[in-house]
Amino acid sequence: MTETFTDRFNTLLGNYHGSQNDLAQALNVSKQTISAWSNGNRSPKRPVIEAIARYFNVCIPWLMGLDVPLEPFAQPMLVAFDGLPARDTITDEERLLIQAYRDALPEYQAVVMDILSNHKRRTDP
Repeated sequence: MTETFTDRFNTLLGNYHGSQNDLAQALNVSKQTISAWSNGNRSPKRPVIEAIARYFNVCIPWLMGLDVPLEPFAQPMLVAFDGLPARDTITDEERLLIQAYRDALPEYQAVVMDILSNHKRRTDP
């Protein structure tokens, strides 16, 4: 069974020892918003998803329902490509993109690569 944000959020709430009011205050939202997320009537926007993941110390891909291990909230990590010095970070959002790319059919991967290579050509000096 595929899990969703609502499923994972409810898992976190089930293990949470505070009240929904406490959580709402910590996330700067209303108790009604917490309830709407829990019922699947609404979904949080990206900055709030990050705040939820940080608050519960879970990684964003897991929180969003992807089939990944439950890991702590990932602080951006320095990486290097092709032996070049690390100059950027990989965010949880980029990890989601990587996972989605890996799960995509080869023809969709080809489309993504085509888009990226066209973007690189347009931005090269």
